[in-house]
Amino acid sequence: MAVDLTQIKNKITDVINSIVRQLQLEFPGFYIDDYVKSPKDFYLKHPKGALLVAFKGSTYSANQSTDLIVQERTFNFEIILSMKHLQTDANIQDQLDAVRLALTGFQPKDIEGNLITINKMIPSSDRFIEEENGTWIYGISFSVKASNIEIDRTDYDSLVLLNQVTAKSDDYPDLVITKPQEE
Repeated sequence: MAVDLTQIKNKITDVINSIVRQLQLEFPGFYIDDYVKSPKDFYLKHPKGALLVAFKGSTYSANQSTDLIVQERTFNFEIILSMKHLQTDANIQDQLDAVRLALTGFQPKDIEGNLITINKMIPSSDRFIEEENGTWIYGISFSVKASNIEIDRTDYDSLVLLNQVTAKSDDYPDLVITKPQEE
């Protein structure tokens, strides 16, 4: 049975796209996109700067159920902030704080506005990455939790439908339960 990705409610790409949309609202003058490469390989062409959303991995809790897989999944993201031609790095640090404020408490939603995580984004760390030829690069990391629940793999077409059940006990020696006939 193939997994129907349209039914998965907390895909990595959905969370990234939601973060990108939020940053686009908060930072209209910046280039904003998802990012899968090393920040050192990114060449900044935008005159003001760039915010790049990088997925850094997930961690999973122990199973929280005895009959199916139910876990808490913690997504980890880093927002890479790249700006150039700064006399000092104070301006980029102000922008780093602005990113922190824009995403702290943000709860990712899908394109239809449905929540896709079980809590709000929490900052976990920020760091200076590098400065090269006047381009300053900083990163700020966030985590956000979602559920990881086993998908239903039941083949309902192969199940046997019972029309009648007969049970015997001391209290009910001839109990018969019959499915009502459809009209």
